[in-house]
Amino acid sequence: MLAAFVQLDRRSASPLLPPALLRRPGIAGANLVAAVNGATTNTSIFFFALFAQQALGLSPLAAGIGFLPCNGAVVVGSALAGWLAGRHGYRLPTIVGMGVVAGGLLLLARLSPAAEYATTLLPGLVVMGFGLGLAQIGLVGAGTAAAPTSERGVAAGLLTTSAQIGTAVGLAVLVAVAAAAEAPLAGATSATLAAGFRVAFLVAALLAVGGTLLAATTFPRDPTARPRRR
Repeated sequence: MLAAFVQLDRRSASPLLPPALLRRPGIAGANLVAAVNGATTNTSIFFFALFAQQALGLSPLAAGIGFLPCNGAVVVGSALAGWLAGRHGYRLPTIVGMGVVAGGLLLLARLSPAAEYATTLLPGLVVMGFGLGLAQIGLVGAGTAAAPTSERGVAAGLLTTSAQIGTAVGLAVLVAVAAAAEAPLAGATSATLAAGFRVAFLVAALLAVGGTLLAATTFPRDPTARPRRR
């Protein structure tokens, strides 16, 4: 189906995805990083929800409330990213954001059978959310700024699609990684879940580091960023 779409789109007088769009500076890189971002952050939210309910015994409502600090951190990170982007371009907040996401995932990887929400999960969620807010603003900016005005809607939709594909692939891969780590242990106990999820968070952190390197090497430096005031 993907091959058929590409062939039909190429022959169209008004293609849904203009081939020249991905050749514009930063757009292809932004979509790659968006996929990595989705693969690491969205899948980690899934693992948090499972561990909170199955290992910590929280209700779905309590687990949802426990995730609210992450959302608050996203808001703070987004606000800072706007300030950074205005002075340094979209490259810096994306690089810093993906690096912070990796740090948050490493904090989450401290899972153990004795893990508690306040001391183990909460710090990682807040740090990851802050990094997500930083990176998301940089991604959207870099992935749409170079597009012509008439194609910015397409560029924004492409970013969303890349993030969704990254989430789907990342979830499949990280669930398989967690299952493989849990396999030597018998039964669905807190120890089993902690062992599997710990490895999944470590792999996600490595992917986030890869996203940091992608942003550093594929994002152009923004010549329109305002110079710093002396």
